[in-house]
Amino acid sequence: MLIVVYGNDTEKGRAKMHELGHSLLKKRPEALLFTLTPDSWEPSLLPFYIGGQGLFESKYIVYIDSVCSDAFYKKEVVKELKAMSDSENAFIVFEEKLDAKTKALFEKHAYKMYAYEGKKKASERFNTFALADALMAQNKEKLWVLFEQAIRAGISPEEIHGVLSWKVRTTSALQKNKHAYGKALTSLYISSRRGKGDLGTLLELFILTY
Repeated sequence: MLIVVYGNDTEKGRAKMHELGHSLLKKRPEALLFTLTPDSWEPSLLPFYIGGQGLFESKYIVYIDSVCSDAFYKKEVVKELKAMSDSENAFIVFEEKLDAKTKALFEKHAYKMYAYEGKKKASERFNTFALADALMAQNKEKLWVLFEQAIRAGISPEEIHGVLSWKVRTTSALQKNKHAYGKALTSLYISSRRGKGDLGTLLELFILTY
């Protein structure tokens, strides 16, 4: 499923993007949240999210935030519009500016489109992939600082968990610790879903103890 939010009122537009994501999460409580931005973009990620599933066949909810501001990345997004539309996973796009041609392509494939035009207000999105990089470097202090910054920036624990879990699954950099990290992240996610602790608190404990 593909949903598109656009317009130069970036504050309301991004708020709508997150509102839609949280609404979908209520309907799909097992879903994992991810965010793609120009800073975190990797060519393999979008196809992975389109066809992939998370833990225990969970679905993905993916924010695609301002990626089309880069001309090269925009081509990759446009190429996958139909696939995103047909996917069982949910993709919520936010773009401040859409040219007529790109807007028409989005309209062709989007389940819904929301426009937020108004006074422009700059808003910088926290780069959640910095957390994954700190985990790969096994820099506990930096990871904890970034975790606190992410929470203050309004990033959900579910999204942070999703980024860390994805990084552990898709990298060999951790070597012998990879299995332990993956097992711990899976365990704390299950515990939070069973009401045995808040996911944010469990994530912080993971960061401080591993």
